Amino acid sequence: MFRTSKQQLKELYSYRIAGERDAHTSPRRRAIYAHYDSEAGLHIWGEIVGEGRSTVADLSQILVEVAAVCDAAPSQDRARQQAEHFGTNLGEVLAEWMTEQLPDEKPAERAVAAIEGILNSMETSYSRHVTVRENTDEWQYILEYPLRETAVEKDLQEEVALSHRALNAFCHALVASLAPNLDLLLPDVPSTDKTSWVLTVPR
Repeated sequence: MFRTSKQQLKELYSYRIAGERDAHTSPRRRAIYAHYDSEAGLHIWGEIVGEGRSTVADLSQILVEVAAVCDAAPSQDRARQQAEHFGTNLGEVLAEWMTEQLPDEKPAERAVAAIEGILNSMETSYSRHVTVRENTDEWQYILEYPLRETAVEKDLQEEVALSHRALNAFCHALVASLAPNLDLLLPDVPSTDKTSWVLTVPR
């Protein structure tokens, strides 16, 4: 069982909500929080700053909202860069915090906890299969791809590709920061159904 330090709750990042600014109001911002405990594991969610728990958003909604912000960039190249920048920064900040939370665990154990925390925080169903090989363990996650459904629910269908780019950058930066010798394989394009993530852990 993992042991955690006293600082279990962390505000990781914040972003403005797209399309809400007018001449008389400031844009609302959503703060991204992380919490870890030894039984429930890692949980990531967002809340509108100053408006509390009634505005909670899961990680899938966060990624779609961020994509909508990035999509306002002057070009598609710039939008893609912004999505990747967001994901990379969030992954690096979360990795630093998780290292503080789990100081006695091996890097690979932190990385597995992080990936499963991301899946749980997107509120998607998944199965895990571990294949033991001669020099590595392969952790394969088969999941219901959540971003497309979330984008449809929020009437942001056009943001699936950018949210997927942000998600991939987030996961790769997180694993690379926690355990650089691990290999994470993610799909390059958004899935329309089930998809697979593979984390290869050297022994």
